[in-house]
Amino acid sequence: ITIHGVGVLLPIEGGVDSKKCCRMLRDDLLPVLDWFCPDGDCVFVRDGAPVRASVEAGGWMGDCHISVSEWSPQSPDLNIVEGIWRVMRVKLAEDVGSVAAGSGLVRRLQSLWRGVGVERVQELCCSLLRRMAAVVESGGTVSEC
Repeated sequence: ITIHGVGVLLPIEGGVDSKKCCRMLRDDLLPVLDWFCPDGDCVFVRDGAPVRASVEAGGWMGDCHISVSEWSPQSPDLNIVEGIWRVMRVKLAEDVGSVAAGSGLVRRLQSLWRGVGVERVQELCCSLLRRMAAVVESGGTVSEC
């Protein structure tokens, strides 16, 4: 996700270890960065998942000159994707019974993801300062923002 919109939502089969994470970053993240950040001026925000915080993944990002944020948005208030997941969960709940499991569910999720407008992503990005202040005011717990 960048200020320019969402990237590609790809299904992941099986678990993810640091080797698979690096392969996914190489094959899936780099093309998105080339598209959204052709000048290389972007920062990768990790979500705290151990595979993305691993020494191997961190080393790979360093080798590829990918800037990584110094903080991890542990609070859902500070993680932009949480706002998008929230909307997608509501829309998916409206589809209960009409969406098959497996590939039908994956296609529906990808459709919902592609339907996230640039305006919504920009609203979430622009609201970060307000949401950070709310988290600080709440003592670091999840706020009501």
